[in-house]
Amino acid sequence: MYVLYYSLCKGRIRSRDKDSVLKQAQKLVEHGFVEIVLTGIHTAGYGQDFDDYSFYDLLVDLTTQVKGLKRLRISSIEMSQITHEIIDLIATSPIIVDHLHIPIQSGCDKILKKMNRHYTTKEFAQKIQELKVKLPSLSITTDVIVGFPGETDEDFQSTYKWIEEMHFNQLHVFPYSPRKGTPAARMKEQVDGKTKHQRVKTLMELSHQLQHDFAYKQIGKTLEVLIEEPDGDAMIGHASNYLKVKTKLSKDSVGHIYRVLIEECQDTILIGSVVSEEN
Repeated sequence: MYVLYYSLCKGRIRSRDKDSVLKQAQKLVEHGFVEIVLTGIHTAGYGQDFDDYSFYDLLVDLTTQVKGLKRLRISSIEMSQITHEIIDLIATSPIIVDHLHIPIQSGCDKILKKMNRHYTTKEFAQKIQELKVKLPSLSITTDVIVGFPGETDEDFQSTYKWIEEMHFNQLHVFPYSPRKGTPAARMKEQVDGKTKHQRVKTLMELSHQLQHDFAYKQIGKTLEVLIEEPDGDAMIGHASNYLKVKTKLSKDSVGHIYRVLIEECQDTILIGSVVSEEN
C-alpha cells in the first residue's frame, strides 16, 4: 500500500502534472506495490486548475495505463465530487476498490448549515442510495465532528439516528476543537469538553456495531485480500472493502492478493480460507 500525494497546498488547489503522477505510479508498481491510495488536500479536486483534465480522467488513466496495478483506492472524496461518471467507473473497473470514504461531518441539517456545508442530509442520503444501487457491495465510511458550537442533545441524537439509518460501515469521530481566528471559535454556545467526550464515545460504540454488522454479512462471500502482516500463526490484511481478514498463509504472502472464502466473524475481524491467489 502506498500513499500518492498530488495536491499539496492550502487555499488554491495545485495539482501535480498528470504525467508525473502516472510515472510515479508505474514506478511504484515496478517496485512491487500492488495497491495505490490517492490522497491530498481536497483529493477529488484534482484537475480543477487544469483546462481539460479532471479527477475522473486521472482515475481512467491510472486504471488503464499503469501496467500491473492491482488496486486503486481513493482516500477521501466529498459527496458533491462523486459524479455519475465516477460511479459508473467504479462499478465497471476491476482495479478501483469497492470502498469510499465520504465525510458527512454531521447528521443534523441545522449543524451542517452552521458548519457552512453546502449539502443536506437528504441530498447525502440520495447519493448514498445511488451508490448502493449501482455498487451493492460498496463499503462506505465517513467522518463525523461532534460538539460543534450550538449542537444540542437533540441535534446529536438526530446525527446518531441518521447515521444508524444510513448504515455506514465505520465512523471516524472527532470532537470539535476551536481554531483561533475562525468564525466557529467566536460562536456562542460552545459545547463543554465532558459532553464532547461522551458524544465521541457514543458514536464510536455505534461505529463498532455498524462495522461488526457489515463484517458479519460477509460470511459465505469470497473477498480479495491484500496480505499485509503476520497475526499470530496466521496472516492478516485488508479486503478491497477495507475490512480486515485473517487467513492461514506463510509470511512470504505479504504483498500478494488472495481470494479468501469468509467462514467466520470474530468481532470485526473476518476469518477465512484461501481459494486462490490473484494473478
